[in-house]
Order: sequence, then structure tokens, then C-alpha cells
Amino acid sequence: MKISVIIPIYNGEKYIKEAIKSVLSQPYRDIEVICIDDGSIDNSSVIIQKISKIDDRVKLYRQDNCGVSIARNNGIKYSKGEYIAFLDADDIWIQNVIDIKLIDEIKKYNTDVVSFEYYQGNQKLNRLKKISSPVFGITKGGGQSFGNNFRSHSSYFYKRKFILNNQIEYTGKRQEDERFRSLCVFYCGEIYNVKKQLFVYRNNSNSTTHNSSNVALMLQECIVDWKKLLQQKSDEIEFVHYCEGIINRLTLELRIAYEKESTSGKIARKKYLQFMSENKISDYVDRSKIWMCKSEINEWNLEERHLWLFHLKQKCSEKIHRFGKRIKPVVKLYELKKYPIKINNRKGEQYEKNKDIIFNS
Repeated sequence: MKISVIIPIYNGEKYIKEAIKSVLSQPYRDIEVICIDDGSIDNSSVIIQKISKIDDRVKLYRQDNCGVSIARNNGIKYSKGEYIAFLDADDIWIQNVIDIKLIDEIKKYNTDVVSFEYYQGNQKLNRLKKISSPVFGITKGGGQSFGNNFRSHSSYFYKRKFILNNQIEYTGKRQEDERFRSLCVFYCGEIYNVKKQLFVYRNNSNSTTHNSSNVALMLQECIVDWKKLLQQKSDEIEFVHYCEGIINRLTLELRIAYEKESTSGKIARKKYLQFMSENKISDYVDRSKIWMCKSEINEWNLEERHLWLFHLKQKCSEKIHRFGKRIKPVVKLYELKKYPIKINNRKGEQYEKNKDIIFNS
């Protein structure tokens, strides 16, 4: 059984070699690595070509700079595996995860989707946070599975035939991975949940997501793309409710982003209402019917009742964040809290109880 690992690359020369080698070094050998170069202007393709000459399981395809969604969709088209996995160019698979025993289990259960746990890591990957799954074994797909599967799209194997039969693809420029994952989880019959960590998500400060110069514009794009998906799946009530929940959370983030970039609360509110009206987003956001956590409820209540205080809070929060990023002890303390697991080095020496994490040297 072949596994196809699709890696989209745009100017990823710094980490791409490490990403590819982390896949090739798995004990199970029937794996192909599909690299889609999305118009890179650095040495990404040169590095991939060198690796492909040594190991013919690596395939390189080039395209004009069309975006990560088209790159991943093309990867699906070029793939030949029974199952497909996705890996970003700055992330890595953990060693010794994909072995014949795991493959035999996947064959046995034959589910549309296989779910793994994973780690989030800082940029150097010397500190990690484990992202666990609340379930184990076989669970049903569909709307009831959303709560157990709100994780990275790279923490799953997807049956290629299932993706093609259901015409699931990546769309848009922002949160395209979450929309793809949610569609797969919704339409699949069953999910095999594996109690192993598959990969490490690198919190790369140089990535497209972290380097967005206009947070409000990025959130606008996300909201519009979720609205399009909701409209396409309007007959699927459970999925519609899920999309409405996502849109509701994003609109709060957008409202806060407007405050941080505006000189007054009235200006920020005007921008927000204008966007909501022009794109008819309010039709899909009824906060009286959508579940919200306590902090979200408090933010909206503050915005509605005390606009000046809401504006002051967001402005102060932004200034504290920017100031804190300049103070090394504060940055270090934040990292210690966010990534509690320490890795001594990258050659396999482990720290405390975390003996299952082994990185490439």
C-alpha cells in the first residue's frame, strides 16, 4: 500500500531538505513524496532535484505562483498512493512512526480517514507542545466528529479514492487546510484514530501566515471563503452550523483587528459593519443561536455596551504585545509556557519522559 506525501513549496530552501528526509527515513518504504514548487525564486527546486537523484521516491513538479491550494490540488492529481498525507515545507515527520505494523492496522480497518496526534514546536524545534486526541480506535465521521477532530490537516491520512469520489479540494488562500479537513471529516464514514504523534508543526515566524502585514484583510478573506463553502453545502445542516460557528469566531477576530488598526472605536465599528453589510455576512451570524465561550461573550458585550473601553482594551493589548516581543526574557517565558516539552538536542537524545520523539540529525 503506497502512501503519497504532498509537500507544497514556496521559497522553502531553509527547511525543505529536513522535511523530505523526515519522510524518507520512515521504516515503511512504499512512500512517494510529491513536491509542488509554487513558483519559488530561491533554491528549493535545486535541493529537491538533488534528493530525487539519490532517492527516486521523490518527485518534483513546478507551477507558476498560483497559491498553496492549487499546489495541493495538483499534488492530489499527480499522486498514486492509496492514502494521501500533506506536509508543509517547514514541518517534519517524527521518525519511526510509519512502520509495517501501523500499515497493517490501516489496511485492516480500511477507513476513509486516519487520524494522528502531533506536536507544535517553536522555530528551532527544541521546545514542543503535544496535541492529543480525546478518542482512540474507530469513530464515526460526520458532524458529530467535529469536536474530536479540530486539528491540523497534516495530522491525517486521507484515502485518495474517497477525496476524488467526494470531489473534495482545497479552495481559497486562507484557512484552506481547515476547510479541506472539515469536509473530509464530515463526509467520511469512519475514522481510525491512532495514538501516535505523526509530525511536528513548526511555528515559523517567516511563514506566509505569520508574515501577513494586514491582519484584517487576511480575516476578511477567511470569512468570505467560509461563507462560500457554507453556501455550497447549504443542504447539510450540521455542516452549515459548523461553518457558522467558524465565521462567528472569525468576525470577532476581525472586529478586534479593526480596533487595533483604527484611531477610534467608532471608525473601527464603521469598517466592521461596512464589511459585514457589503458581503452579507450578518445573514450567517446569529450570536443568540451560536455557541460561544465565556471570553467571546464578554468581548461582544463590551463592544456593544462600552465601545470606548473595548477600543482601549484592544489598543493596550496590541502595545503590550509589541513591547513584549522586544524583551528577550518575556519572549523566553512565553515560549516556555507555550511549549512545555524540552528537547535537549536534534540527534535523538531525549528529555525526561518524552522518549518517543526522535528527530533527524
